[in-house]
Amino acid sequence: MFKHTKTYIRKLFAPVTIVLIPHNDGSAAHFRVPSIVLVAAVLLWGAISFKAIAASVSAERFEKMESELHRYATTFQNLKDTINRLSKAESEFRTILPPGTTKEEAIKSADLGSDVDIGRIRDAAMKQIENVESIKQYLREERNIFLATPTGWPVDGRISSQFGWRVHPIYGAKSLHRGVDISESSGKKVKATADGVVTYSGWEAGSGYVVAVEHGRGYTTFYAHNRKNLVNVGDRVSRGDVLGIVGSTGTTTGPHLHYEVWKDGAPTDPVSFITASAGTASAPR
Repeated sequence: MFKHTKTYIRKLFAPVTIVLIPHNDGSAAHFRVPSIVLVAAVLLWGAISFKAIAASVSAERFEKMESELHRYATTFQNLKDTINRLSKAESEFRTILPPGTTKEEAIKSADLGSDVDIGRIRDAAMKQIENVESIKQYLREERNIFLATPTGWPVDGRISSQFGWRVHPIYGAKSLHRGVDISESSGKKVKATADGVVTYSGWEAGSGYVVAVEHGRGYTTFYAHNRKNLVNVGDRVSRGDVLGIVGSTGTTTGPHLHYEVWKDGAPTDPVSFITASAGTASAPR
């Protein structure tokens, strides 16, 4: 056995001649190396090649995994955004539901099958969000209309002269009374009946000191016979803000407020606007 081992060792270290023949006319190069060196070189080259191929495959797999992770991350982010919007929409919708109505009562009759279609649920959720947004827009519009609509009494008092044709108390001629007269003590506060912008604050013959407020939505209000105006042209006012002081300036028989409501350029009976908020506005005395 020892003899065979020696034979294998001699073969491993037996010289091998490597000849490199150039393509041009140059002379060939000869190299003598032990057989074991050649075998080691081949094994080393194989190992390096294997590592390179493995690295290439790993890089490709890594890129694929990275792409998948990015896709999953995007999907989860979209779901998270949808959940956040649903949570916000639910909170907002709760402010719209009648008092005492619970979410469970609203959905207790819902029938969910065993197969859940995430895409369909997401689409339905987005539709509900759009519905809530529509409701919010409607409520904003209604709020703007409410703020622009004259409501309530500009002063506490009683109506002493109605809107319409009448015999003028001083001149004796029949004329159109374009507003209502509200009797009140001199010095009481005159208040705006809707949000708006002061478009006139000054003196007019017969009407004394007058304030005009443009509210938008086609509404304008006038407050006449004031002892003093407390606002200027361009001032923004809210419902309830003080515009002036009750007086008897101009052509009057005593202290009172002449109050007009115009809609789309035409005078309108203010009584319907005054009594529309009888539950919240000051009642006449």
